[in-house]
Amino acid sequence: MNSAFRWEVSLVGPSDQDEVDGIATDAQGNLYASGKFEVTLETPGGRVQSEGGADIMVARYFRSGELDWIERFGSTGEDNIFDVA
Repeated sequence: MNSAFRWEVSLVGPSDQDEVDGIATDAQGNLYASGKFEVTLETPGGRVQSEGGADIMVARYFRSGELDWIERFGSTGEDNIFDVA
């Protein structure tokens, strides 16, 4: 089994509470990432803004590593997600 990285992406936010908790792939090799962030989350090709507190992000990357989409979910309270399938 070849476990070498083919690509990587940096998700950058201003908080030490920003995290990616779930990673999954589909049958076509696209990658899905989920986690939480505070304030603003920057990624190559996308940016999402929090409604307040921590919000949830879910992103899909093509197997080439290019961002397909990134979405924010949540409200003014503390929101979190722990997995993606």
